[in-house]
Amino acid sequence: PNQNHSGIQQQKGDGVTDPMESSGTIEPDEHTHAPESNVNPPFSKKLKTTPEDPIASEVTTEQLLQWCQSETNLPQIHALLTTNITPNPATLQDPSTGKSPLMTAAEHGNSQLVTLLLEHGAPWNALDQFGKCAGNYATDKNHQKCVDLLVDAGVKAELILGCVEVTSLQTSTQPSTSEEKSANANASLSVSEQSSTKPNYLTQSLRYTPDSKQLLDEENDAVMMEWERPLMKLHAQIITSQVTSLPNHKTSPRVLNVGFGLGIIDSILQTEHLPSLHVIIEAHPDVYQKMIADSWNTKPGVRIEFGKWQVVVPKLIQEGVVFDGIFFDTYGERYEDMKDFQASLVDLLVKPSVTDGGEKDTKKHKG
Repeated sequence: PNQNHSGIQQQKGDGVTDPMESSGTIEPDEHTHAPESNVNPPFSKKLKTTPEDPIASEVTTEQLLQWCQSETNLPQIHALLTTNITPNPATLQDPSTGKSPLMTAAEHGNSQLVTLLLEHGAPWNALDQFGKCAGNYATDKNHQKCVDLLVDAGVKAELILGCVEVTSLQTSTQPSTSEEKSANANASLSVSEQSSTKPNYLTQSLRYTPDSKQLLDEENDAVMMEWERPLMKLHAQIITSQVTSLPNHKTSPRVLNVGFGLGIIDSILQTEHLPSLHVIIEAHPDVYQKMIADSWNTKPGVRIEFGKWQVVVPKLIQEGVVFDGIFFDTYGERYEDMKDFQASLVDLLVKPSVTDGGEKDTKKHKG
């Protein structure tokens, strides 16, 4: 799960889980140092709890990560998380690798531990020193249940942010910019619930990792990651299903993707669904240059629109261009932006009627 506002749009609207209290302290270690960007504050070498705690009086970082390898250690971890330790062990990361308890639990397929850690504030979107998040660890080892839990956590975080932001906009009595309102809403949330909203995203320099499996911004936050491919494959199936599900269909789907990133869904659409019209809106200049360098502008049916969707979409509507399915996966925007985009769907999505021959009879469009 990376920090995106994403969603599938198609005509029929298919959619897409403390018994004890004690106190404790953390002893700082003089050799402990903060890892590089986007890694949360590291574990101190030892987490010390009071003698009254039902766990060992000292817990090292190594021990905690080892505990997260097996669900048989669930009672000890629960006891540690429910003590009054600051900072919260669920939010911390190893200083040398950046690995967190959540990453370890996800790597070993311990779904109950993943749930417990998320419930106690473990950031679902934290990255280690190698740019991997808990979702990467779960995907690499084919632990689908853990992947689902992490995806759910990310979706809930974005929905919570949206509700907080809407309430903030409705109740605010002091004039402020949308960025200030978004920042205020963000500040009231825990780290794991905070939005990826970045007003300066389009002015930041982006970089693709050497293996082309990650796209990172200047703060080393993941814009898109390769582990999303299975999800993108399903998205591609859904947004083309309005055509492919028709009996004896003879037409190719017309699709729109807002936000190219690594081009995962676009590659799948090109190789598996062969769209007759494939419009891609991309606003970031670095991504656009990469698209041109990789000859996306010469692929069959592809039309690249460089610019913000807020500018491009009205132009498409004016031209009368319509689509069988739309995928929206931007970065650095607010939840309200996605809602604004959804308001344009009535003009972008085709209104089909099925003839006796099983083909679509649609309004005339330009493409």
